[in-house]
Amino acid sequence: MRLSRPAALAVLGFLLAAPALAQTATPNTTAKPPGTTTAPTTQPSAAQAAQQERMAACNAESGQTKLSGDKRKSFMANCLAGKPASAATTAAPTPGKPATTTTAPSQAGLIDINTANKEQLDALPQIGSARAEAIIKGRPYKAKNELLDRYIVPQNVYDAIKDKIVARQKS
Repeated sequence: MRLSRPAALAVLGFLLAAPALAQTATPNTTAKPPGTTTAPTTQPSAAQAAQQERMAACNAESGQTKLSGDKRKSFMANCLAGKPASAATTAAPTPGKPATTTTAPSQAGLIDINTANKEQLDALPQIGSARAEAIIKGRPYKAKNELLDRYIVPQNVYDAIKDKIVARQKS
């Protein structure tokens, strides 16, 4: 069985942390003669403690960015290797501060599916003249996900256009 590089790095990080975790999980149970008092030897070395802290920090950071699957594996491998996280994974807002929402600039380039003409809809990716006509026939829309709910476009087409459209309501 061959592992990819990120998976191998993640396994290596786990293996490095495993002895330290095993030491802290089981207390020292060696028999001591009566009258001797020694401190337990469950203290991990400085390198093991640093690895444990790094592992905990990586786990916390990957949980905040809500990663799963292969993205989580590669993130953890990079994190354990000490590489900085990519800009995409660090873009999550901090829990203490609310996310700022700027709707005007982000919606300036969006196409309103309730008012767009056939040529504007046809310019969207994976939307041809037939789908543009179907979108126009299905108006009005309360939300853009109604394109899926009403079976006007399939999931892969919706995924391609969902960031480029909006369903504005008449005031």
